[in-house]
Formats: sequence, structure tokens, C-alpha cells
Amino acid sequence: MEHIRTPKILHSQISTIEKQATTATGCPLLIRCKNFQIVQLVIPQERDCHDVYVSLIRLARPVRYEELYCFSFNPKLDKEEREQGWLLVDLSEEYKRMGLPDNYWQLSDVNRDYRVCDSYPTELYVPRSATAHIIVGSSKFRSRRRFPALSYYCKESHASICRSSQPLSGFSARCLEDEQMLQAIRKANPRSDFIYVVDTRPKLNAMANRAAGKGYENEDNYSNIKFQFIGIENIHVMRNSLQKMLEVCELKSPSMSDFLWGLENSGWLRHIKAIMDAGIFIAKAVSEEGTSVLVHCSDGWDRTAQVCSVASLLLDPYYRTLKGFMVLIEKDWISFGHKFNHRYGNLDGDPKEISPVIDQFIECVWQLMEQFPCAFEFNERFLIHIQHHVYSCQFGNFLCNSQKERRELNENGKRVHSS
Repeated sequence: MEHIRTPKILHSQISTIEKQATTATGCPLLIRCKNFQIVQLVIPQERDCHDVYVSLIRLARPVRYEELYCFSFNPKLDKEEREQGWLLVDLSEEYKRMGLPDNYWQLSDVNRDYRVCDSYPTELYVPRSATAHIIVGSSKFRSRRRFPALSYYCKESHASICRSSQPLSGFSARCLEDEQMLQAIRKANPRSDFIYVVDTRPKLNAMANRAAGKGYENEDNYSNIKFQFIGIENIHVMRNSLQKMLEVCELKSPSMSDFLWGLENSGWLRHIKAIMDAGIFIAKAVSEEGTSVLVHCSDGWDRTAQVCSVASLLLDPYYRTLKGFMVLIEKDWISFGHKFNHRYGNLDGDPKEISPVIDQFIECVWQLMEQFPCAFEFNERFLIHIQHHVYSCQFGNFLCNSQKERRELNENGKRVHSS
């Protein structure tokens, strides 16, 4: 008998389930997955189809972390071997690889016990001239208290990439400590007399935020900065763009012109280019001008993560190795509080929070691989594997919205395996 391969779909991978019109062969269920797979089931009896539909709806929308796959997943390892998974990526070793600490940057414990910012890691590198008073004062002037902290450091030129959230500047507010914080970043690079401040949002969006008491840095208040808007759209625009692109991909036998028109109309590749342009601008500032850059968007956990990681990938060949790429994701996404739970729907929640932020980063990497295949130690299979596990909920790395939440899960006895 010929072997028939049965597709396996994790409940956490299910995005939507659609009951279709009954046919002569039975009742079809169309399952769209978060990894863009589409599966159609045809169930003979309508009542059975309804029961399967109701069950899948419930299973695909867990309400508690304990219901996720990682809490029942058994990797057949003893406790010590499981714990080793969490030690695979050591960010303290990564910062040592960058040449830190040095005369300009130091490890700060100002966020010990998450007392300054609950979405940041407990250990961060900041300029040596930035005192605890300056850091705390700056945090109070930044959305979600996400003050400027180091993401990447080029020890040869002393140029750095720092990241934060938007300032609470409104139309005229200013903060001495925040201005001092940016000056400290500039002084940590003795070879440059200014820093770039890159706001990844469209200028119109940033200006609208001023009415809510937020906004962007006023060059009249911050000395020695050069301000740059990039124009990457928000999570809602990206979610709609992905939906339009998937609709094009589901067309049956489209003509090439129809497919290309639909792809263009979705805006997806235009958004990918905006992210790439931002990463290229930052990488050139660091590598060619030897200038430090501060990057932010609104809250500093979506577009900021995208462009910081793209820029780091362009600057440093280490991040294009298997181990280095894992370190990059751990550093710029996991430790700095990218909201995996909200963005990828791990738990049942607000659908307006869902957006393909890391999917776009993965596509940026793929686009680079297509142009420079010999520059990477891995191929697209590795990217697909990572994208799969962002949604699989099999490992603890991609759970929760912050390091603090993950630690609280572990401290409450809900130990999960690390990838």
C-alpha cells in the first residue's frame, strides 16, 4: 500500500478556521495557518464538521500559558539537559565579543529587578558618563520608560547603535536628563562630534503623537544631533498588507499580470524595502561615517527591533552564522521586550495587536540571502524553521512579552524548554 503523508498542524499554528458550503462529498473546513499554509478538510457529516470546528476554535485560542504546547512538550531530556537550553545563548559573552566593557561603555544594574523599565532586561550597557540619575530621569521622559541603551558596538570605530522609545516631548516639553543621555552617547564615540537620531515612523505619524504628549526629539533642545525620519508604517498597516498579499497568493490560476498587480497593491514589498532602507542607513552611518545612532519608533519594540537587527546583520558577519543569528534574535528581540504574545497571538487576545513584525525581519534576511548567498552560513530552511517556532509555542524563548514575564513563569514553577 502506498504511504500517504498526513500533514500535521499544531493548534498554535492555526490562524483562522472557515466553514465552507456543503458539497456532494461532505462539509469542507478551510484552515489558514500562521506559517501561511492552507489546509482543507472535508468531513462527511455536518454535525461532525461542526464539532471539529468548535473544538479547533477553542484549541487554537488558549487563554492561559499553561495550555500552550511547551508545557506538555517532552524533549526526552533530563532536567539538567533542559536547563542547558537556556544557556545556549549568553548575551554577556556577546557583549564581551563586542569588546565591552571598555573606557566608554559600562554594564549597568540600574534596571535590577526591573525597577526602572519592566520591558527591558535587567542588565544593559550604557555610556560611562551616564549616571543612574541621568538614566532614571531619561526613562521618565521616554514612552514605557524605555530609555536609550546599547544594542550594537563597533570597537574599532567606537560607533554604536542604541535604541529607545519615543520621547514624551509633546509640543514643547523637554528633559535635561534625556538631553544629557544623548550627549553621553555622543561622548562615548570620541571620533564623531554628533549622533544620528533615527525615528523609524512616517513623519506625519510622529507629529500626530505630539498631540498625545509624545512625539520626537526637538533639534533645538538636543545639541549635536542630526534627526532622520525613515517612514516605516505601523503594525496595523503591516497586518492589512500581509492579508492583501495572502489573498493574492490564494488566487486560483491568476495571470502573471494579475498576480503582480495584487502583490504591488498589497504594499508588502514596499514595506520590506522601507525596513531595509533604514537598516542600510544605520549600517552606513556606523561603518562609513563612524557615527553613533539612536533608533526609536513609538514604544521601541517593533520597528526598532527590525532595523537594529537588519543593521547589525549588515555590519557584522558573526550575525550571519548559525550561532550568531540566534544571538541576534536573543539580543534585539527577546531580551529587549518584543511582544511575542501580543504580536503572534500565543494567547487569545486583541486581534488588533497581531502583526507580522518578525516575519518581515525574516523576509529582509531572505532578501539579503538571495543577493549574497555566500555571505551566510545558513539557508532559507533555517529561516523557515525559526518562523515555524515563533508560532509553535514549543519553546520558551518566544513566549510572553518581556524577559520579566518569562522569568515570572519560571519562578512560578512553569518551567519550559528553551530552543
